Amino acid sequence: MMTHTSEASRGLASRARSYAFPVIAFVVWRVVQLAILLSFGGQSALKQTTGFLPISHPGFFLWDGAWYQRIMDVGYRPIAGSSQQPASFFPLLPWTTRAVRFVIRSELGAAILVTTVASFAAVVLVYEVLRRWKGESVARWAIVLLLAFPTSFFLWEFYTEALFIALTAGALLAMMRRAVWLAGILGGLATMARPTGILVLLVLAVMYLEQRRGINRDVLWLVLCACGIGVVMLVMKQQTGSALAFTRGSEAWGRHLTVPWTPVNTTLRAYLHGTGPRLGGWSGSTASALGSVRDVVATYVFLFLFLVSLWRPWPWSARILILTMTLAPMATGIVQSMSRYVLAAWPAFGVAADVPATVRSRVLGVVTLILIALSVAVLHDWSHGYFIA
Repeated sequence: MMTHTSEASRGLASRARSYAFPVIAFVVWRVVQLAILLSFGGQSALKQTTGFLPISHPGFFLWDGAWYQRIMDVGYRPIAGSSQQPASFFPLLPWTTRAVRFVIRSELGAAILVTTVASFAAVVLVYEVLRRWKGESVARWAIVLLLAFPTSFFLWEFYTEALFIALTAGALLAMMRRAVWLAGILGGLATMARPTGILVLLVLAVMYLEQRRGINRDVLWLVLCACGIGVVMLVMKQQTGSALAFTRGSEAWGRHLTVPWTPVNTTLRAYLHGTGPRLGGWSGSTASALGSVRDVVATYVFLFLFLVSLWRPWPWSARILILTMTLAPMATGIVQSMSRYVLAAWPAFGVAADVPATVRSRVLGVVTLILIALSVAVLHDWSHGYFIA
């Protein structure tokens, strides 16, 4: 009896030591990024008018965050006379924040709490999934690369990145534990977080087949992923008059359905021929639909990492998540914001960390320093009102 108790205690202590790394990494990352941002003058100086309140909202609710704030306050009520409508944004983040706001009675406090918890969960869950796939060393370095990535600060902004990553990683972890019902629930929530969430159904289906020789009745739990989009359609039908409102209006942001490689090649040619948009700030930022050089580089890097995953022994579920979360935003016709969208392809950070152990620390140490330098430049631009992604 004592032997079993001591073994259980040692196992618990070992697991606690293992999780200490992502927890400490998260705290250091959050404190350092906050310190850097404050040194540049705090949150963005840009003031945006959301279109439904007579005041501007500086700081936390910026760009897409302003749209999520609108959904939180007034739902999907159409904006008269505007081509840009809130139906292009999915509701899980504002709904969750609204529920927390009801409890703590502070909109800003609720938004900060939700994004902080979501980003913490994303870091821990990504770490655990990658640890199970490739071991502790690769998982640790993957977390370092994720947090050092120039657009990682969107994980704690009022954007869906952290929530979506936490849900997808949680769904994959549930599948690893053969809790298909939980994977289906989390996949359904991911579908309610952003339009590309429906692709998580494909990833979970592939992982299901990786784990089993046949198909059992429990596979029906994955239908919950599709139920998430059904909830979104029902709400949009009630509030906008059209269940498919989210499929229209993207043209107002310059987006349209096309083959994935067309927009990135168009942007690359524009920069190579000197006809690209004017870039500003320390990191070469622009609000142009063509996107920044940062967006182009991120796109090609993540496509390259997908190819590397084919060469290295990675599960197909990881490969498909990388590919779908990279190609889907590319298929909307513009490269703008790709440096943010690729965060959803988070297994790619594990692929990047999966280099030979003999050179891993040296190679990834240099890469991390480069990413940190780029992150400082990006935070400078964000704090001065530049559009980042």
